[in-house]
Amino acid sequence: MTGLAAVFGIPKPVFGMIHLASLPGAPRYGGSVAAVLERAVRDARALKEAGVDALVVENFNDEPFFTETTAPETV
Repeated sequence: MTGLAAVFGIPKPVFGMIHLASLPGAPRYGGSVAAVLERAVRDARALKEAGVDALVVENFNDEPFFTETTAPETV
């Protein structure tokens, strides 16, 4: 086996995606890191129960993205 198959020990591992809500510093941030974490953990548990082999976490909900500067809380 090579590549991902070698890492996971199966021919075609399934990846589940955790879509984070907007984070501090993003225009659409809802004001609660706890709520962001609760939702992410709930999604992770559901994906685990569904049998995915790996999780990917992304924060695309932070758009629009900064092009010139980045706020300190973003880094």
